[in-house]
Amino acid sequence: MVVVVGRAGNAGKTTTTTLLQTSIDLSGTNARIVEFDDQRRHGRRLSADLVTPVSLPISRELQANPEADVRALSEAFDRTLESFAEGETVIWDTGANLDERLADFLGGVGIIDEVPVDRPAVVLIMTRCDLEMIRLAGETAAVFARAVPGATVAIGLNDAHRAWSTLDVNTPVARAAAEILGPIIRQGGSMVVPAIPVNLALALRDSEVPWHILAGMNSRDAARHWSVSHAVAKVRQAELSVTLEKARQEVVRQFGFPQSEA
Repeated sequence: MVVVVGRAGNAGKTTTTTLLQTSIDLSGTNARIVEFDDQRRHGRRLSADLVTPVSLPISRELQANPEADVRALSEAFDRTLESFAEGETVIWDTGANLDERLADFLGGVGIIDEVPVDRPAVVLIMTRCDLEMIRLAGETAAVFARAVPGATVAIGLNDAHRAWSTLDVNTPVARAAAEILGPIIRQGGSMVVPAIPVNLALALRDSEVPWHILAGMNSRDAARHWSVSHAVAKVRQAELSVTLEKARQEVVRQFGFPQSEA
């Protein structure tokens, strides 16, 4: 089970979830996404049997009924247990500002006791290269570490604009990152998630074709899908293929999933 969280929008939660789901699937294990985002990008891209949509209540409903979101989280939890029974890996793509409530819920239902013993439970906190985001990521990591002590709590760095890769080590941001996130800030924090080139990430953002299919389709069909030239489509497909293979290797290495025989 992988839970992808982050207190702010545009932290890379949805893109990272897609990358992990595709990589886990390519590694030989079925992966289901539990989707909290109302934009339903995963649901438009994947078949219905791979995505469970869950609608969180809006803010005014929460103010009137503090237990309103528990029902939504319970729905996600029940479907997750069904997925475990079916041998699936489950990835929760959560909305912004859900972190502390989610930590309390997962701790309360004893999620660690439900995850199959031969599989990891990971909380991946996505953050941007920003001083306040780094501070919040550290706070979120501490909350999950207390609530779900059996899980691996990792920081995932959104390096879409190469802010992390080009970060001056003498800046306040770099010092905060070294203190809060650990010293390996250029290699993806405590979990390596291969970065997707920013132009490719933007091109994939609203694509309704599964990424592994898009990488392997006829390049002229890909050009029509993106409404770009044949040459641009071939470059994008090559970048996507490389990114997916790197991510698959990291999934196998870090999560222990088996190599695909395909």
